[in-house]
Amino acid sequence: MLREIYLKDYATIRQLKRVAQYLRPVNDKIAIEFGGFAKSEVLYSFWASMLLLIVGMSGLLPLLAKPSLVNFVFAITTFVAAILVIRFVGADFQNYKTLHFIWHKLKAENKIANPDVSIKVKGVYTPNYLDEYMTDGGEKEG
Repeated sequence: MLREIYLKDYATIRQLKRVAQYLRPVNDKIAIEFGGFAKSEVLYSFWASMLLLIVGMSGLLPLLAKPSLVNFVFAITTFVAAILVIRFVGADFQNYKTLHFIWHKLKAENKIANPDVSIKVKGVYTPNYLDEYMTDGGEKEG
């Protein structure tokens, strides 16, 4: 099951290791189990990352107000520290994006064992893929 996802180039080995906990084989299809707790983790991960990004960007304000070497070092240090913490805190959101991509591709191939499952998390940026906007004739839905 995971091998098929990897061979179809839907995800790398590293990404598959992270989302494997949500995937379960059922006959020739794949069931995605993404419950309320996982959705709350994604919601926290996304908004905590956004808040940390704002904190990291706020380190630039003293640099804009009074340019100096000390303010430059402070701005770079604050931004780098925020990015490093975002890499850790935002891991669940990255896993969600990978899982959503895999779900989208498998749904297009009719390989989802539970097609009625909703993995979309309200209040979180969910990437839209070009296939979602195209109809069978190639025209954009309006």
